Amino acid sequence: YLGDSVLIDFNSGVPEVKPGATAYAHYCSAALSDKDGNFLLYTNGGIYNDNDQLIGNFPPFASYFNAHNSNQGLLLLPLGDSLVYQINHFTSPTTSSQLAIYYSTINPYANGGQGAALSTHNFVIDSVQQQMAATRDGSGEGWWILSHDSRLPIFRIIHLLPDGTVQTHTQEIGPNHEIDASSEICFSPSGSKVALASVFGRVDIYNFDRCTGELSVFNSVIKDSVISNA
Repeated sequence: YLGDSVLIDFNSGVPEVKPGATAYAHYCSAALSDKDGNFLLYTNGGIYNDNDQLIGNFPPFASYFNAHNSNQGLLLLPLGDSLVYQINHFTSPTTSSQLAIYYSTINPYANGGQGAALSTHNFVIDSVQQQMAATRDGSGEGWWILSHDSRLPIFRIIHLLPDGTVQTHTQEIGPNHEIDASSEICFSPSGSKVALASVFGRVDIYNFDRCTGELSVFNSVIKDSVISNA
């Protein structure tokens, strides 16, 4: 799901545009299918089921998110072996001008198969830039979610446990960052490396321990050209 109401189905092996999508996503969006590839829902701030209807009990995210200004502002993560998923999203907290990360839990099979929210807009951590990335923890059951401070050399680190418990800590490592809303963060496929890209031409690379959630061995790659949406 991306762009101006575009849903793409890859099940046949040939990408096909799915008709009927109604939501516009200028920057971030997310979509969810089950293990068999059956489409369940998509989101750009509201959450829509496979009938392109808003799921029950879920108010849209706050106004900043609805302005479509967040590059990596959505994550849909399964919780253990249940049918419940956690959606992490950005919004502007009322007590600060900085972005904050919130989470909501949803069951796409509730409400007669139409989907429903079980818990919404739970505060996690603030003072972050417009990016998130996730990788499995060392157990293979939970998740590590990383974001970065809007200015200081500090990572905001979230540990999502299989039962839905959320733990947070911070780590100071690497260089200072300008207020750089377009930088992005990415894990390697194994989850052992993290890259943080800057529109001002730098990519910072770290080792990541999936058991402890700690970063180490900072290296910076400087490029002459501007990097955006890396």
